[in-house]
Amino acid sequence: MTQHLSKADEAEYRLSIEFATKAIELAPTCEPAFFSRASAHFMLGDYSAAIADYSQTIQLNEAHIDAYLARGGAKLALGNYQGALADFSEVVSRDAKNPEGYNCRGTTNYLLGNYSEALDDLVQGIRLDPQTGLTELAYSSRSMIEYDHGNYAAAIADLGEVIKLDPQNPDAYYSRGSANYLAKNYDVAVKDFSKAIQLNLPNEKAYLAHLFSGTAQIGRGYYQSAVEHFSQAIELQNDCATAYTNRGIAQIELGNYDDGLQDVIAALRLDPQNADAYFYAGKAYSLLKQEKKAVEQIKQAARLEHKQAQALLQKRRIAW
Repeated sequence: MTQHLSKADEAEYRLSIEFATKAIELAPTCEPAFFSRASAHFMLGDYSAAIADYSQTIQLNEAHIDAYLARGGAKLALGNYQGALADFSEVVSRDAKNPEGYNCRGTTNYLLGNYSEALDDLVQGIRLDPQTGLTELAYSSRSMIEYDHGNYAAAIADLGEVIKLDPQNPDAYYSRGSANYLAKNYDVAVKDFSKAIQLNLPNEKAYLAHLFSGTAQIGRGYYQSAVEHFSQAIELQNDCATAYTNRGIAQIELGNYDDGLQDVIAALRLDPQNADAYFYAGKAYSLLKQEKKAVEQIKQAARLEHKQAQALLQKRRIAW
């Protein structure tokens, strides 16, 4: 955790721990000193030490809402979701109008897979204070729940709120692009993915953004753009059969039969069970007037349960 702090900030937190420790030595029941030291430990990433001091704060003052909230955050950072849930529940039981308590408990419930409870908490947290510092986290968490349940319009709306709060958030654009893609809003999806990439989206997500953008552009009939996106995806991850297959499809649609054929053959080297690649290899061979090879490829696609291939062979009364 300390690597995210400047040397000056780190030194300040360590000095704060030193002062608080001296205060505790002089006054062992000094609640503010325990809380101050806990907060410094938290900022330095020493969550276990922070939890110990927050617990001591609570022992001295069981009504210390901020100590429960912060201790829950430290437990969350350590992956102790049940412990965090208990602390955040204590916050809202003591202060039913505490938006941070609801937002944090909602996020924890989401991580535990308690989606209904998470949604209720996040709605309540946002309702209590739309301007709270945790609003971005609340909208983001709620959008993930909506996304997981196929409520793409709601997820898109929540991610729009995240973007309003943080216009430079590449993950928010990526997630909204994914939701728009699944909702078949292909033009908007491509714009969101492009913005995410522009904001330096990490390579593992940038690869997927190009892959989804390319597929969306095929759906829109923009085959040259699709080729460009798939080429970018392949540059980022050159062992993805789907990227080669889809680039091959786009090339074939553009009339670049040889290039398309090379792509689907590359896909088959990576994935010999790729029915789409066999089917489009057959299509490319057919367009290149190599009918024997075309039929062989389409038969292989049919054996792999490719519906279009089976229908085509049935129409031509060819067994596979």
